[in-house]
Amino acid sequence: MPAALPDPYVAAAVQWAPAFGDLQAGVGRAVDAIDEASREGATLIVLPEAWLPGYPYWCTEQRPNRAVRDLFRNLTENSVEIPGPETEAIGQAAQRANATVVIGVTERAGGTLYNTLCYFGPDGALLGSHRKLVPTLSERTVWGMGDGSDLDAYDTPAGRLSGLICYEHFMAPARYALAGLDVQAHASVWPGYPSLHANIDAATRLLAVENACAVVVAREVISADR
Repeated sequence: MPAALPDPYVAAAVQWAPAFGDLQAGVGRAVDAIDEASREGATLIVLPEAWLPGYPYWCTEQRPNRAVRDLFRNLTENSVEIPGPETEAIGQAAQRANATVVIGVTERAGGTLYNTLCYFGPDGALLGSHRKLVPTLSERTVWGMGDGSDLDAYDTPAGRLSGLICYEHFMAPARYALAGLDVQAHASVWPGYPSLHANIDAATRLLAVENACAVVVAREVISADR
């Protein structure tokens, strides 16, 4: 049976630019964003896709040149190990805020990078993580594929919580898998491409209707100096 609906609460979609290519600065910004959202009353806080250390927009560059190689190297060096000191810092921020937090990261596991979504409970615990099933187009030059075993939902004060990354929202089997988990709230994370406006609107509305759940959409923004 579906769980009882939670009491009304405030959800926040963080619209802060990441600290591109600087993991430690990015963690500091994430902590500050969680603190600010908490002060505004949010108890479910969602940060965008690959926000640590920033979405690799340069992956569309097909020419193998030194600048691109340096960007790949920097991304690898500034990726997140799960668990690790960065997830511990985010968990501590979630605990201080007494909030459920979802954040997109580039995860490093062995010699492979993954586009990963991390979930933290209001007690600071890392509830779980999900690796993007199939990186989209040129993302495949950066991230490996997930195996689907981590498509899950978590019991939180915000209700049964799930999440998908970017074009996973167009994968019917992924949506159907979540539909069977009695999801009540969903974290939908995306990069900042302006061309995706209509696609994101359609995909998230469809998931909300199909799965009868609330959806929090967090898209990355880029600061003017970037």
